[in-house]
Amino acid sequence: MFRVRRALRASACLVVAACVGGCAGAARPTATPSFVVDDAAVNQARYDCLLGKGFAVTRGDGGAVVFVDPEDKQFSSYQKAVRACDQELADRGLLPPTHVEDLHHSYQLMSVAHACLLAHGFPLKAWPSEDSFVDDGGRANLLDATRPVDPDEARQACPAEFAALEAAS
Repeated sequence: MFRVRRALRASACLVVAACVGGCAGAARPTATPSFVVDDAAVNQARYDCLLGKGFAVTRGDGGAVVFVDPEDKQFSSYQKAVRACDQELADRGLLPPTHVEDLHHSYQLMSVAHACLLAHGFPLKAWPSEDSFVDDGGRANLLDATRPVDPDEARQACPAEFAALEAAS
């Protein structure tokens, strides 16, 4: 369950982060400044921030921040802390800011993928409303399920939907 959550959080964050730099919006200027993210600096800053907020995080493969909550009792408070830390990182210039219109676009793509997975019998939990998704900064777990879901199986079941998510990045 933890592996799937971490993988999907990463997927959702990647979709949102990718859209920040690459999604086209009708009201966007044609010249957009580029933004380079230093993963090592971001991971270290996120790690320090979450430790400072009282979470016993560790560093995993590639330096990624890992939080293990075997009884799933701190998930909600951990997600709030991650949002707060990510906002701090954006304020410090370590992460690009997330634009609301990008979140709406990501929500639409992820909702289509979620519906496809449900149609293929994946045991997914309820998908959030668009307002909740946007309020949470796009941190929805596409594969949040009542039992573990293999991300590769999900991709095979809904290839067009996952291709659309990847194309948005």
